[in-house]
Amino acid sequence: MTAVTSADREVDDQRDGSTGSEPAGEGAAGASMTLRATAAVLIGVIGLLVGFAHLDRVQMWALEYGRAWVYLGFFLYASVFGRVFWWGVDTLIAEFRTARPHTAGGPSDE
Repeated sequence: MTAVTSADREVDDQRDGSTGSEPAGEGAAGASMTLRATAAVLIGVIGLLVGFAHLDRVQMWALEYGRAWVYLGFFLYASVFGRVFWWGVDTLIAEFRTARPHTAGGPSDE
């Protein structure tokens, strides 16, 4: 059994055109994660907007169903949609920070 050295990896990388130092989110998995993160941002924003649009009804619901249950439910609702929103935002920021700039001429040999 032979050990794989970094020189062997570089030769393999040159054959398939990769550099070996691509970000983890590169390729189909990265596109899928970006799509999920964008959907999460949209779902989170829509959910929070719907919740805040119904703030005027919370007091009525509290009188009808009980203050503790309604405020706890509203808090949980806002927390879940807020967390979904921020997960999407954090993921998109991480994707953009790790993305390498693409040049029109392809990889340079410099």
